[in-house]
Amino acid sequence: MPASSTATSTTPFFELYDYSKDWRILAGLWALLGIATAILQCVVLVHPAWISSSNGVTTFGLYDVCYTAPCDFTPWQIRSISTSFDAAAIAILASTTLSLMVVFAVLLLFIVGDTIVFKVVGWMHLFSFVLELAGVIIFPFAWNSNKMTAICDSDSYMIGNCVMRWPYLLAAVLAVDHLSLAMLGMMLACRKPPRRKPFPMHTFEYVHHLPPPPPPEVYFTNGGTMKL
Repeated sequence: MPASSTATSTTPFFELYDYSKDWRILAGLWALLGIATAILQCVVLVHPAWISSSNGVTTFGLYDVCYTAPCDFTPWQIRSISTSFDAAAIAILASTTLSLMVVFAVLLLFIVGDTIVFKVVGWMHLFSFVLELAGVIIFPFAWNSNKMTAICDSDSYMIGNCVMRWPYLLAAVLAVDHLSLAMLGMMLACRKPPRRKPFPMHTFEYVHHLPPPPPPEVYFTNGGTMKL
């Protein structure tokens, strides 16, 4: 068998190997982004300054308000501002809880390595996106609360004299991040490469060590032959 035909028959194996390597790199990046998203979710949830007054003295978080600077804040202290603030906090809390569950699911992925884990994590990211988006939308609606109106002269979706801080913007970015990770997880689950045995490399050695073919012979009409 010529060497060229053997190389052609092995081409699908090398294409599958390259695809599998790219898929594993993308899956690892997806897992790392999921872990980073969970960490940022925790930061967004407990940060005490989603909004601050123009002079920076008063700050409003999801479930706490500080009237002094620096803020005497602890993550476990809850000082309710209004019902709408509480609803936004519950939505962000639920999204954060799902994000932390994603971390454990990703660790399970390295042990099990099944496509069902990708699908489950993808759905968890999708639900996190819905909850995060709900929190981002509800939070500006809560700006008509009495405590915030007294300081910011604000109304629903009108911040008044106060200033938007980076945790709210990060929450909006995380909502998009959850949606992207959900779609990527579903794609990785559907496009997982099949398992295949390694290609026997001794085939190449066998091909390269074959003896050269005998020279062709020319037959004459008188019965004689001549080697070229």
